[in-house]
Amino acid sequence: MTETTSNPRNPKAAQLQSKPQAPEDEPPELTARALGGGVIVGGILCFSNMYFGLQTGWVTMGSLQSALLGFGMFKAMGPYLTVPFSAKENMVLQTTAVAAATMPLCGGFVGIIPAFRLLSSDDDGIDEGVSVNSSGPIELSAMALFGWSLALGFFGVFMAPPLRRQTILREKLPFPSGTATAEIIRQLHGLPREDRSSNKKDDDNNNQHQHGEESNEVELVNEMTQLVRTDVRTNVEDSSFHPVELP
Repeated sequence: MTETTSNPRNPKAAQLQSKPQAPEDEPPELTARALGGGVIVGGILCFSNMYFGLQTGWVTMGSLQSALLGFGMFKAMGPYLTVPFSAKENMVLQTTAVAAATMPLCGGFVGIIPAFRLLSSDDDGIDEGVSVNSSGPIELSAMALFGWSLALGFFGVFMAPPLRRQTILREKLPFPSGTATAEIIRQLHGLPREDRSSNKKDDDNNNQHQHGEESNEVELVNEMTQLVRTDVRTNVEDSSFHPVELP
């Protein structure tokens, strides 16, 4: 009978043995079918928001609708799926769909860009001959609109991580639409409710820690302010300058 022991001379092997292994039965989160379903649902909502936005000037995010439509679509294809559609995939699907559905508003396709085509020298108050665009509307080509949308997409990708770090991880702001969507996905997939007692204790500890840091910063600022005031008062008393008293 042989017994396997870790080699203390090989630190890499010890790290691999101590590293926790992911469960094999857990389905992947980012899949091609989740992204494809999000593009399909988001495309439908995008055209809907384009028409609705041109009529009213506003659009809907469609997070709840995306979660419901995605779940219904893959529920209908259930007999043909080898791996069941998971809640994490539904989350990726609705995130992709919301990003596509809100593009008409984020890109200005329901407000600013259509208004460019209505510009004229009589309505915008510019005299003729002063501006190059004063003689008619501004029309953007399809490639220009595609490049504008692509630039906005990259800008959103790079701006999302710092916003998430500040609003969700640090401030822990409750977003009503996100909370409602998470509850819908939990109910659709039959997941148990989250035990928030431990999370509440962690939040209280984090809040106390942050409050302690803020108190220390306030005390430090007060001490520095007091030192500055004392220094200024000493310099004024030692100087030969005396304020003039008005009668």
